[in-house]
Amino acid sequence: MAVKPDDIDDTVELWQRMFDAFDQMVKIEADPLSYKNGTYSADLFVTSANELKLRDWNLRRGGHSAPESLIIIGMPNYEMKMTFYLKDFGQTDLHFTAVQLFQVYTRVCEILVNEHCMYVFNTGLGYCGKLDSKGNDFLKFHVLVHPNAFINAVTTDGGERKPLPERDHPDKATELVRAVVSKVLHSS
Repeated sequence: MAVKPDDIDDTVELWQRMFDAFDQMVKIEADPLSYKNGTYSADLFVTSANELKLRDWNLRRGGHSAPESLIIIGMPNYEMKMTFYLKDFGQTDLHFTAVQLFQVYTRVCEILVNEHCMYVFNTGLGYCGKLDSKGNDFLKFHVLVHPNAFINAVTTDGGERKPLPERDHPDKATELVRAVVSKVLHSS
């Protein structure tokens, strides 16, 4: 996020709607669930129609959130997590500061959203960093992959495009994200 709405080209009105949505959810869940202390969190999306969509709220307390993703996005999707170590991209001689690593991570997320219609469900500070004193930098992604990534992904002998078999979805999603990580690292 940011300190204030105009730091990221948002409006005060939008932020007020977001805070009101969380306030309403806390009020709805507080008494019946005896949840009155602690941090209330959820993934919040603002659609192009200016609607607020919440996902992965505290009520579930863990578990897989694909059904929630289907509800808010309204389409079939594929959700998975993956971790990449920068040393595996031939970057052993590069040493990123925490800020530079966050910038790489943010750029990868931007490309995944804008060019591949992948939604990234995580926060940068929790999903990129250094593992040890040897500088083993890593990037972790929890992505929701648009079905278009798997449709028309295989060419038949006649040049016809057909959907990728489901068993190949994890490899295809990983391949797409790996290619973007590589692109960003080699342009840094």
